Amino acid sequence: MAGMATGVDLIQRPRLRVALALLVSVLIGGFFLWLAGRELEFDKIGAWLRSADLVRVGALSAVYGVLFLGVMFLRAVRWRYLMRHLGTYRTWDIVAGSFVGFAAIVLFPLRLGELVRPYAISRRTGCSFSALLGTAVVERVVDGLCVTGLLFVTLATYDGGRSTA
Repeated sequence: MAGMATGVDLIQRPRLRVALALLVSVLIGGFFLWLAGRELEFDKIGAWLRSADLVRVGALSAVYGVLFLGVMFLRAVRWRYLMRHLGTYRTWDIVAGSFVGFAAIVLFPLRLGELVRPYAISRRTGCSFSALLGTAVVERVVDGLCVTGLLFVTLATYDGGRSTA
């Protein structure tokens, strides 16, 4: 038994822990993909994809990508504005750390990437993680209020009819 590793030893190994977390994430994601697509008619989807104008789809995807990156950049700059009372930091350090965090938000389950963003910026700037986490919370609250405001504007202007165009 001297050379045998226990279950606790295996989980404490960083690579194995990352692999296990990745496996669990893939299984959870796969389950939800199956749940969402179990009643889809894949033959109709395939026929639609074969008839799609791939140049137009590619161009629209590129436009979406540029707009998405622009929005992420503006969110990072907005966060820099919230950080101004913590010190003076280069915009690039905040944007780079924010983009790492945004990627983590997409890749990690349960939006755990929201913790990566302040961590990445604290590593690049030397600012306190806890102070950055506080500004991240404020940024998320402001973002939630903006989205809620857009919801109320939409509900106030929606007449319930369908477009005839």
